Amino acid sequence: MKNNTKKEKSVRMKIKTIIMNKWLKNPNKLVLRLSYFKSNKAVYLQAINDISGITVASASSLEKGFDKMLKGKDVSACVGKNMATRLVEKLGSTFEVILDRGAHRYLSGTNIASLFNAFNSTLHEITGGQNNV
Repeated sequence: MKNNTKKEKSVRMKIKTIIMNKWLKNPNKLVLRLSYFKSNKAVYLQAINDISGITVASASSLEKGFDKMLKGKDVSACVGKNMATRLVEKLGSTFEVILDRGAHRYLSGTNIASLFNAFNSTLHEITGGQNNV
């Protein structure tokens, strides 16, 4: 198991502090952390509820039925759309999302931007613009 560095621990604490502050402002609204990870072969996305410590939903480019011909930004956008539809199916429109790229300071900006834009636009299409992302 990998030992976390001080920098990684401080990044995690900042993210959890942001989540707790948002939750304390409105305890009736669910605040999810959208964790993004990109390897050389796939893109992974998890929606995590830090209050209860569970993974609510996940999506990746390795799932069955995923188009293997997509490359780059299109893969991230497709994973973002899948995640948005799964979250709305499970939770309705009563949640807020915070993007977490972990301790990785520089991820591919275009990939993460296309993923989050696709997630956000799909979420607004489904919920009719009721969600805060």
